[in-house]
Amino acid sequence: MTDISNSFICKKIPSSAIVFNDNSDDNVWNGIEAVHLTLSGTGVPSRQTIVKSCWDAQYLYIYFNCIDPDIWGTMYKHDDPL
Repeated sequence: MTDISNSFICKKIPSSAIVFNDNSDDNVWNGIEAVHLTLSGTGVPSRQTIVKSCWDAQYLYIYFNCIDPDIWGTMYKHDDPL
């Protein structure tokens, strides 16, 4: 696991290696190291947040998984601002 306070590696992947779905367990994300984030950059986070990134010839890809036991929203339409 990497400390994001300074830098982390953004791995290059083959084009079309990313599969867009809601499960990161069965694609290229398994081979990419996770970065664990905190708001202050130090200490143990109160809520777990994991970020992974990679790139190919066309795109930069960012994967994140945030644990929040109190998630809610007031926006209901597609592409409403959060």
